[in-house]
Amino acid sequence: MKKNKLFLLFLPFLFFTSITFGATEDTQIINEINKNNTSINDPKFELKTFKSCDDMKSVMSNFLKEYYKNNPIRRYDYDDQLLGGMEKAVTSDALVGETTSTESSNELGGGSETPDYSQTNIQVAGVDEADIVKTDGKYIYFFSESYNNASQKNEKYVYIAKAYPSSELEVVKKIQIPETFYNGEIFIDAGRLAIVATGYVQYDYSYYWINRNTKTYVIVYNTTDIQNLKLEKIYSVDGDYTKSRKIGDYLYIISNNYINFPYYSYDSKGIVPEFDLSKSLPKDIDITKTSDINDQNLVVKGKKFPYNVKTGTAIACNEIEYILPDADTMKQYSFNPSYNIISIINIKDTSKEVKNKVVFGNTGEIYMSLDNLYLTSHIYSPSKYSCPAGARCIMPWFPAGENTLIHKLNVDENKLKYQNTTMVPGSPLNQYSMDEYESNFRIITTQWSPQRQTNLFILDKDLKKLSSLEGIAKGENFQSSRYIGDKLFLVTFEQIDPLFVIDLANVTHPKIIGELKIPGYSTYLHPYDENHLIGLGYDTSINQWGGTTNGGLKVDLYEINYDKKAESSSLDCTSYSFDACPNSCVKNECASACPPGAEICTLQCVRKCENPSSSASGYIDVKQLQSLVLGDSGSYSEALNNPRMFIWNASKKLLLLPAQLYYNYPNETYKRKDFFQGLIAINIDKIGIKEKKRISHIDTTGLEQKRIEECKKYTVPKESETTCKELLDGTIYCPPKETYYVPEYCYKESTIGSYLASQSWNFSQYFIKRALYIGDTMYSISDKKIQTTDINNFTDKESLELK
Repeated sequence: MKKNKLFLLFLPFLFFTSITFGATEDTQIINEINKNNTSINDPKFELKTFKSCDDMKSVMSNFLKEYYKNNPIRRYDYDDQLLGGMEKAVTSDALVGETTSTESSNELGGGSETPDYSQTNIQVAGVDEADIVKTDGKYIYFFSESYNNASQKNEKYVYIAKAYPSSELEVVKKIQIPETFYNGEIFIDAGRLAIVATGYVQYDYSYYWINRNTKTYVIVYNTTDIQNLKLEKIYSVDGDYTKSRKIGDYLYIISNNYINFPYYSYDSKGIVPEFDLSKSLPKDIDITKTSDINDQNLVVKGKKFPYNVKTGTAIACNEIEYILPDADTMKQYSFNPSYNIISIINIKDTSKEVKNKVVFGNTGEIYMSLDNLYLTSHIYSPSKYSCPAGARCIMPWFPAGENTLIHKLNVDENKLKYQNTTMVPGSPLNQYSMDEYESNFRIITTQWSPQRQTNLFILDKDLKKLSSLEGIAKGENFQSSRYIGDKLFLVTFEQIDPLFVIDLANVTHPKIIGELKIPGYSTYLHPYDENHLIGLGYDTSINQWGGTTNGGLKVDLYEINYDKKAESSSLDCTSYSFDACPNSCVKNECASACPPGAEICTLQCVRKCENPSSSASGYIDVKQLQSLVLGDSGSYSEALNNPRMFIWNASKKLLLLPAQLYYNYPNETYKRKDFFQGLIAINIDKIGIKEKKRISHIDTTGLEQKRIEECKKYTVPKESETTCKELLDGTIYCPPKETYYVPEYCYKESTIGSYLASQSWNFSQYFIKRALYIGDTMYSISDKKIQTTDINNFTDKESLELK
């Protein structure tokens, strides 16, 4: 009976799909079922495996009692905590989607050769990362997710557009995605499209130990014949989709879930209810297309369909590995018990069983090489503490504040084998804070207590500490990093941007070999060639309160000359104000280093100000070779924090950067005089950094008339003008005129850009999200449009509306 019930939950999806197989493929993304996620916990210590479900129940019950003692939880009313005011929960949603298609030849125009094309900007060669846009050089695959102001609905589709040749640009498939899906991304491979997203399910899971209302979904299509997409697999498992990678045919999908204490079931004395395995183990459902009649167990209204459906727990109790803190440790740490499920899915051969691995701990950043997966979890302690008994740590004592637990797992196709765990002080900024090189693991962290500083740790293959470089740039924020072979490039920032070059060739003795200080900072570093780096970040200035204000976006080209020493006599001056140097240092040590009357300090002077015993002499020569600032304060590009959208065409020396730029009135940070959102094509070479083309999808037709109409309400009536009157003593009194607020865009000298800046989010569906290139054509992509432009002469070509 249970199986039949589970199948019924998917009938709307599969029935609709069956009708549309063939000419137009129907995209369904099932929705819900009884799914469950296993919860367990947090951080550290000795790795164990549950011997059985009874053992799991016993261990978890004891752990949760200790956890509750150290983390008292007040009792909540049922409706208040769990339903949040919602009406009756629904057992299942019919998440029905559809695909539409247009007739189009699958043959490539102009010959069968595929030209050079851009790929997702990834960290490790061979380890693909999900994104909302991908191309195979023939088609563009785009996960579009936007809010339609007119319909007041979220619109979500995966578009497949024929892109090469650009003269044949057209949408050939449109896959509807359920509104309850979010954070959607895609992978593509030869003949495969995989859609990954979190889906929300409305159901009464109030008595469960974990949150079963969010599921991670993976939908795999066979795209060998674009006109006849074949739905190969729908896989769902409990938890929020957090991270993913792809190596070869295998997807590695990480879902996270927290223990959801059934608060209302604590009695007045705070007694913890018995841990219920049936409401704690993760559940999944796997629907896979099969040609084997014996495996086809899906029947809809008496008709059998070519799918096999499997449901159950995602992993057996005796396969769950865990690391749980002991009672003493829980008194020192503040954390939420949670777990990660790593699902391994073969998208080439979807008949292969999905493998799951459970690792307890919250999900932080991950790093994946071709051989290993590193998971990080954050651990907070309000006071200094020692390394827990049974734990592997790189030092005996840890500072108060946030620290990081690192799990290492060996990767071998669909097998993940736990290797080791260790803990380091501080926390990484992002995935680029970590790297594996010659079997060693390098990680940079920010430590906030007792003083803000940046640390580098080098660990061996067993995560034992080989060396460290601690206390880098004390008092400054860690902004970005990039490992390139045995070198590390590190950016920190307080009022100016130090770019450090760190030599990691000697793993037991890393050392800083170069340094540059300039205004602003880079949040992402990208290799240009062996001696140059591209930096993307912000220009900065000192504000009236002595703090730092971000200005426009800044693109830099840095030169690193390993053969030339930065002798003190040849150091370039930086825009480092005397005001920023300690007065005593300026008067004494810097007096001879800075030219008379100069308003800048040399790098040597700055280093002496910060550490009189140090010297820049002997460092390699590092300089800012070229720089370009785009826009003013408030400007932004997603590429600042998401390197996957940083598209660099090395052969053309061309950066394709989607950005949102504001131009402000002088000394008025928040008064906009102009606005641009779109794609900026930027040429970067050693001679200079220059804009080559700006592309916007925003149509401003009729905007000027709308501005005129809106500004009419600020017209001052004649009768409101001041009338002067004579007083008794003969003097004339003129009462002050009534004042009105008038927006800047209503003044005659203002531009339409000022008004556009105030209305920009009304055009958000036309904000360019991504860019790519195929051959000599670049493509700018928004939720409603794809525009093509010649990459050589920058003339606009074809345009396609996405409907």
